[in-house]
Amino acid sequence: MTARIYFRFLLALYGIKILLACLFPILSDEALHLLWGFVPSYGYSDHPAMTGWFAWVSTFFGHNPLAYRLSCLVSTLLVTEGIRRFLSPYGTERARLLAVLYALTPLSFFGIIFTPETPLLIFTFFAALAILRSSKLDSVPWAIVAGLLQSAAILSKYNALWFGAAAFYFFVLRPQSRSLKLTLAYGLGCLPSFAVIGLYNFEHCWINWSRASARMAGSEILPLGLAVGLAYQLYAGTPWAWLAFFNRNERKAPFSELRRTLPLFFFIPLLCLLYVSLQNKVGVHWMQSFYPFFFMLLVEAPEKQLRLNLKLSIGFVALHLLVIGVVLATPISWFASKSPRYHHDVVMAFDPQSVCDALQTFAGPDATLATFDYSQSSTLWVGCLKPVLRYGYGALDGRDFDRMADYRAYDAKPLALIWQNPFSEEKLAGAILNPRFGSFEVHGKTFYAVVGTFSFAAYKANVLESQLHRIYDPKDRDLPNEACYFKRRYF
Repeated sequence: MTARIYFRFLLALYGIKILLACLFPILSDEALHLLWGFVPSYGYSDHPAMTGWFAWVSTFFGHNPLAYRLSCLVSTLLVTEGIRRFLSPYGTERARLLAVLYALTPLSFFGIIFTPETPLLIFTFFAALAILRSSKLDSVPWAIVAGLLQSAAILSKYNALWFGAAAFYFFVLRPQSRSLKLTLAYGLGCLPSFAVIGLYNFEHCWINWSRASARMAGSEILPLGLAVGLAYQLYAGTPWAWLAFFNRNERKAPFSELRRTLPLFFFIPLLCLLYVSLQNKVGVHWMQSFYPFFFMLLVEAPEKQLRLNLKLSIGFVALHLLVIGVVLATPISWFASKSPRYHHDVVMAFDPQSVCDALQTFAGPDATLATFDYSQSSTLWVGCLKPVLRYGYGALDGRDFDRMADYRAYDAKPLALIWQNPFSEEKLAGAILNPRFGSFEVHGKTFYAVVGTFSFAAYKANVLESQLHRIYDPKDRDLPNEACYFKRRYF
């Protein structure tokens, strides 16, 4: 592939990606991650801090889908170009071809949704390159740089510890690259992440680490978990790229050392993911950070097969674009009869402003808005650019709202709640005084609402007290938590 064709490919690919980033609605979990940037901190309920810091930087570029997703576009572009530059010594045209093949994978091309994998991808990729360079040059400074990059990766998502396992094997167990000084230098670079995570957990009742541990450990064996995890590999890498991987036969002498080291950064995280899949549901996006190394290994695959892969990958992307185009062109009201279960989610994602306006009209201009679900509150807060509280009990994922909103500040003030189904006063936990119930319709979906005066005393007694013992200070958690912000603020 010539330099001109490579440039044209990237120009076309990223033109389409920018268009998708502008048109695709902000999804619920994506909205929660973006919301962390609205109220930045040094940690979050079930993730470390880096995702929120990336989201915070995005707000300087504006409050629109393209600004929010700019880091997704930049990170995949940097990794694509990094693959090309790294593989150029083994054939410049082949390096461009493999970089484009990586850019065409679903995880890269459609990685426009902002998730913790966005910073994780870029930091693990360059950490691996720094590790290889430190070993090649026997360089302590490069090992420290690798550790600092790994530190940033750990602060992005705990899955970075899978990459850390590969680095441990490289520096400690692998005879050819074993080095005490490089190991110590790499470990020194990793220390900042553990310091930040430790401090956050100490001051937040260990909610972050407990949630991450529970998600990784699971509670029972999933019968189809491993099969699902393996099936994801065919989708993430594409079946034709896996065929090319097993058909590698064009040995390149300068690549011989990398042939033994690059697989560590792919297969060790992959084995960790498959182990987790036995006990817990894994997402296909969990693999985004280690698939660049898979495509780098294809440098020794037959060129004819790689060119066939390019054609198949273009068709695969075109199929995805067709489906996405149909979804974007479908009227929102269509979901009322065809998919009523998800109709409210579609309405909130595609037109959050209309939902906020209708609820505000019902409740009055002075009322603060709220929902019973963290994903809905996140979607409306980001979409309407106004605080939308999360009210009541719920999943641990949504406890960041306990930090972002001090419920004492809303005492004796009007609060309006929205829900997709009818609800009674019992759901209000006695904390909405003089409630007035009603409903309104947005894009064919009927939303149910209530407005009344918020009573913090009742909310503390009926909601926060139970959350304290269930989540923030459970009897079975034998860890020091007197510094916990939740206990200091409310109790």
